[in-house]
Amino acid sequence: MNDQQPTVTYGTIDGVNERYQRPLTPNHFPEIGGLAAMAKRNHTSAVRRKPARELSSWQHAKRRCFETQSPKYRYYGGRGITMCERWRNSYAAFLADMGRCPAGSTLERRDNDGNYEPGNCVWATRKEQSLNRSSNVNLDVPRVLDLLKAGMGPAALGRMFQCSHRTIQRLAHKHGFRFTSGRKLVQR
Repeated sequence: MNDQQPTVTYGTIDGVNERYQRPLTPNHFPEIGGLAAMAKRNHTSAVRRKPARELSSWQHAKRRCFETQSPKYRYYGGRGITMCERWRNSYAAFLADMGRCPAGSTLERRDNDGNYEPGNCVWATRKEQSLNRSSNVNLDVPRVLDLLKAGMGPAALGRMFQCSHRTIQRLAHKHGFRFTSGRKLVQR
């Protein structure tokens, strides 16, 4: 016997039917119309109170860009990042341009300094997004290794490349070098 209970999909947001699932029991059937209306009003599931991933991504992106009280506003709206008018005014337009969110993905801007707009946004995994952070540092590895071999220390290189001295040390270690107690670089 199948252990899963049947589910119902209901709710419309900005003219788009949204997926809200909940277990059905016989006593729920008379209320389905009322729950659907409630979900439409609140843009959430009447039972779980959890919006679809696409809707949640759209709402959070808008919040980061336009609500000065948002904890993340300073990293988005405070930096001048905004959302195109088409998306800002219509969840249906956002959904039409972006499509459904694949499992395990979230909304990402390709250009970290660009706006939320078609052509700059994709659904990406957390791993993909970790490679597109403003805090990432792109190091010229051969140059760093040459400067280390020439006697420049990790702290000085860290200041030069705007990263921590530990990043320079890990890079050297990864490429077969180590530092002696006297801070000399030697081949392992």
